[in-house]
Amino acid sequence: MPQDFSFYDDLSPEENMEFFGAWYGLDKETIRVKSRDLLRVMGLKQ
Repeated sequence: MPQDFSFYDDLSPEENMEFFGAWYGLDKETIRVKSRDLLRVMGLKQ
């Protein structure tokens, strides 16, 4: 189990989600929709 977070500090939350979503093969629209929903659930965006 990794001891460090796997997010990049120099990227915004949205950019991190775009990066990892693309890395996992998700299309841009799916990444956009899921990112928006997750950020809202986590209270990081309205």
